[in-house]
Amino acid sequence: MLKSKAIDGVAQKKKTQAQPKRKKSVESFHFRVFKKKKSLVFLKIALFVVAVILILAAAAFGYQNFYNNKIFKGVRVLNIDAGGHSPEELKALLKRDIENYKIIITSEDQKYEVTLNDLGIVYNTEGMVREAYLYGREGNLVNKLRERAVGFLSQYDFGFRSLAIEEKEIMPVYATSQIRLGDFLTDLENKINITAKDSEIKIANGQVEIIPAVFGKKLRTEILEQELIKAATYFEHRVLEVRTDEILPEIYDEGTKELADKTGRIAAKQIVLDHEGKKFYPMSQNIIEWISFFKKDNLNWELGIDQLKIKAYLAVLGREINVWPQDKIVRVENGVKETITQEGIEGLVIDEGSLAATLADKLADERINAIFLTIPMKVAPYSTKRDEVVVANWEKYIDLNLSTQTLVAYEKGGIEKGRWLVATGKPGYATPVGTWLVHGKSSWIRMAGGWGTSEYYNVYPVKWVTWFKGGGYAIHDAYWRSSFGYTGSHGCVNMPDDGAIFIYNWADIGTPVTVHY
Repeated sequence: MLKSKAIDGVAQKKKTQAQPKRKKSVESFHFRVFKKKKSLVFLKIALFVVAVILILAAAAFGYQNFYNNKIFKGVRVLNIDAGGHSPEELKALLKRDIENYKIIITSEDQKYEVTLNDLGIVYNTEGMVREAYLYGREGNLVNKLRERAVGFLSQYDFGFRSLAIEEKEIMPVYATSQIRLGDFLTDLENKINITAKDSEIKIANGQVEIIPAVFGKKLRTEILEQELIKAATYFEHRVLEVRTDEILPEIYDEGTKELADKTGRIAAKQIVLDHEGKKFYPMSQNIIEWISFFKKDNLNWELGIDQLKIKAYLAVLGREINVWPQDKIVRVENGVKETITQEGIEGLVIDEGSLAATLADKLADERINAIFLTIPMKVAPYSTKRDEVVVANWEKYIDLNLSTQTLVAYEKGGIEKGRWLVATGKPGYATPVGTWLVHGKSSWIRMAGGWGTSEYYNVYPVKWVTWFKGGGYAIHDAYWRSSFGYTGSHGCVNMPDDGAIFIYNWADIGTPVTVHY
C-alpha cells in the first residue's frame, strides 16, 4: 500500500514537471500568429498611404490642370475673390474697382466724395496680380502637392473640415504722393476751417452796429490723414466723419452789447453850446459820431471820445462864428524890392482844442447828464504872403548876337562891361530869339537830356548858371569846349569860364537878355 502511494507520487511529480514544456509551445504559436497579423496591418497602412498619395497626386494634377493660367481658389485681392480668374481678368477687375473706389467724407451738412486720384494713391496692380498668381505655385513640392490637392478636394463636400482651403489675402501695394495728398488736405481745410472772429462794434451812419462773434473750427488734419491712409490700405469703402476742434473768439457778443448800451446813454445827454447868446445843440446822432471803439491790449473793446471828431463838428460851427484873419501881401520885385500891397488883420476863432477836450471829459463822466458850455474863442494870427515878380531892370542888359556868336554885357547908357565869343544852339536846338529876363541862378547843376536818342547828354557839374528863359535856357560855363564862336549847344549859351563867372556875379535878377541875329 505504501509502495503504491510512493509510485503514484513519483508519477504525479513527473506529470507536474512535464506541463511547462507544453505552455512554451503554445506561446511560440501565438507569437507567430501576432507577427503575421502585424505585417498585414503595416501592409494595409502602406497601401493606404500609397493610395492617399496617388489620390493627392491625382487631385493636385486635376487642380493644376483646372487652374492652368488661373489664380488658385481662396486668393483675394482688394476684396475681390481672385480664384478662377486669369491674371488679365483680375487686372481688369482691379482697374474697375480702383477707378470706382470712393471714400465719403462728411462734415456737418457737407459731404465730399474722395477718389484715390484725389489722395495721390496709386496701387501697384501688376505686383498684386503677380503675387496672387504665384500663390500656391511657389514653395517645396510637398507643400504645393498638399495645397493643390486640398484645393481640388475642397470643391466637394466630403464632410471633412480639414479639407477647407486656407484663404490668402494679398496685401495692397501702393505709393502715395505726399504733395497730392497735402494739396487735397489743404483744399479740404479751406472748405471746412472757419476762422474765429471777435464780436465787433462800430459806428455807421450815426448808428451803433454790432457784428456778432464767430466761433471757429479747425480740421484735425493729421487724424483724417491717418484714417484715409488706413482706408486705402484695406481698400475699405468707408464714410469718414471729420473731427474738428472748436476755436473760441476772445470777445463775445455780451461785451459789445454792454458798450452799445453805454453809447446810448452818452448819446442821450443834452449839450448846449453858447456864443454871445447864440445857442447850438448837438444832436444825439452828432454825439454818436464822436464816439470811437478800440481794443485795449488787443483783448477787449473799449469806448473812447474822439476829440478829432469833435473838432470836425466845431469846424462846421466855426463857419457861423469865426472871424477869419486877413493875410498880409508883400510884392517882391526881382527878389529885392518889397512893397506891402495888403495889410494883415488878426482873426477870432473857436478854440477847438480846448472845447473838444472839455466836451470829451464831460461826455465820459456818467454822472453828468446835461452839459452847458460857453464856446471859448482865441486869436488867429494872419499869414504873410510874398508875391515874387521879375521886372525888367535896364540899369544893366545883355546883348546876344547869334550871327556873330558874341555876347556883350552893357550898363545903362551903352557902357560895355565885357565881350565874349560863345556857342549857342545848333540847328534843331536854336537859342530862342527875343528879350528875356534873368530870373534865377545856380552855382552848379547836372544837365541831361535827349534820352533814348543820339543827342543824349549828361553833364556834371555845369557851373555859373544864369537862367534867362523858362524851359531850361541859361548862360553857363562849358569845360568840355576848347573854342567858341560857333553853334553847338542844345539851346543854352556856352561861355568860357571867365565870362560865365562874370555874368553870374554881375547880372541881377531882372536884367534883360536880348537875343537876335
